[in-house]
Amino acid sequence: MQNKLSIKHIAGRPLSVLVIDDNDAITVSVTFILRSRGYKVIARSDGKEGINAFRMEKPDLVLLDYDIPKIHGSEVLKMIREDEQLGNTPVIMLTGNADEKIVKRLINMGVQNYILKPFEQSNLIAKVEAAIGDS
Repeated sequence: MQNKLSIKHIAGRPLSVLVIDDNDAITVSVTFILRSRGYKVIARSDGKEGINAFRMEKPDLVLLDYDIPKIHGSEVLKMIREDEQLGNTPVIMLTGNADEKIVKRLINMGVQNYILKPFEQSNLIAKVEAAIGDS
């Protein structure tokens, strides 16, 4: 049997996903789903904690809630994109807002994709794996 690294590993370490969401139920659900698929998950509940974790942990992907306290999700996204070393990190926006203008603005700001809440597990997995595969 061949010993292959799964899609969830790079250079022998698990791929990491930073989840920034102030809804505990969403965070617990996303964490459970992604950990069961082999990802390392770092969770933060507001934009300030999230951007600090982003800079310290250097995740492979960020799942970012649009409407979070302390620093709004769109501002966190802007800060990620302006980071000289980590600015190309894939970001998927989590949102309960399907407003087309907001979605277009986020895509123009550099979001790889978005997931509407509530979400299906299969949709989350597919979008996470596509974003990390594209990075």
